[in-house]
Amino acid sequence: MSQAFGNGYRVRARSSLAFACFAVFGIAASILSLPSPAAAQEQALAGLKVWKTHNCAACHSGFGTGGTDTEQPVGPNLRRTKLDRDAVRETIACGRSAMPSHLEGAYKTVECYGIPLGDVPEGQDVGVQMTAEELDNLVDFLFTYVVDVKLTREVCGVWYGGNKDAPVCKQFPE
Repeated sequence: MSQAFGNGYRVRARSSLAFACFAVFGIAASILSLPSPAAAQEQALAGLKVWKTHNCAACHSGFGTGGTDTEQPVGPNLRRTKLDRDAVRETIACGRSAMPSHLEGAYKTVECYGIPLGDVPEGQDVGVQMTAEELDNLVDFLFTYVVDVKLTREVCGVWYGGNKDAPVCKQFPE
């Protein structure tokens, strides 16, 4: 009887060991497939380049705080947007109200708001075009440093090459 117990124990131990090895391998594979924090930050900062290249600050201000109809900039405050990531991406890609569409092929080869592919709708302005990769980088940047993110010296410093002590950043809390 003790021999039967011993064999069953060894079988369970081997099964458990095999399962543990697969689990460790799966965890390691998923960790290795994730971008490093530095790579994720680099991708988000590539979005800052898109922000600057496409002059998003002209409507949304330098830090995405927007303005009112009587002020420049006049775009909405992106720090307080209630739009989720997908809605922000589609808004940048396809435009909304006074905002022009920015994604290459929007409406023509990329569906917007469920509208069948075709010409850009009348009245929808087309802005400076960006690639899908640039759009993704911009959205990553917005959701890392702008949307629902408190404007601090550290966050301000992102716009100034990591210099949170830039004169303009001193107005924000640590």
